[in-house]
Amino acid sequence: MLKSTGFRNLEGSPGPFQHSHKLEDGMFSWLMKNPAMMSNFNALMAGSLETCQDWFSTFPVDEIVLNNVVKDNSQVILLVDVGDREGHDIQAFHDVYHTAPGKLVVQDLPPVLVNIKDNKLSPAII
Repeated sequence: MLKSTGFRNLEGSPGPFQHSHKLEDGMFSWLMKNPAMMSNFNALMAGSLETCQDWFSTFPVDEIVLNNVVKDNSQVILLVDVGDREGHDIQAFHDVYHTAPGKLVVQDLPPVLVNIKDNKLSPAII
């Protein structure tokens, strides 16, 4: 691929994924059209991050986040977790900070959200 671009790094699309698979779609668009591969990708991501330390165990959540949120407003959104592998991280956050005020939101691609099993996430997470 680098030879075809004069050995220049590319930004955006097309990139290595498109080049190697001879596609125009981005990886996530392609995954959405290939449910079996999306399932494999989600399993890979879940497994590869299983041994990682939770971000909130090293980030000063109390000082930076919780001390600056309106405590008497249940409508405030406390955290939006984008691309969260079916809500694993935000559920772990909720398990530790279950009394924190505000809403917790999972945002991801529709095929990922559809795979979230009933009762897998706390009702506090939307």
